Amino acid sequence: MDSLDIKRPANGTDACPGERTLARNRPLVIVTRKLPESIETRMMELFNTRLNDSDNPMSKAELIEAVKTAEVLVPTLTDRIDASVLAHAGHTSMSAPLGIAAECVDQL
Repeated sequence: MDSLDIKRPANGTDACPGERTLARNRPLVIVTRKLPESIETRMMELFNTRLNDSDNPMSKAELIEAVKTAEVLVPTLTDRIDASVLAHAGHTSMSAPLGIAAECVDQL
């Protein structure tokens, strides 16, 4: 939690009110492919994050399992997420496709 720059209370306790609840209630984010390390690191700081360390494309069955499980799915533009995959969505509230345009690379 220190990486989030949460200010500690002056009374010497080790957690701000609600901080432990915040940590337990972080949404599950599933990322389908490798992202730049700085983005993956920040996502792990903020969310309960599952990364695809192998960077191999997820199969249709893996994508279906991901939408059943995740609250947020972060696919890349090459992932084939169609109606047959989305039909299995459980409590996924957002699918946020990620693509990086060549002109934005210097901004990362």
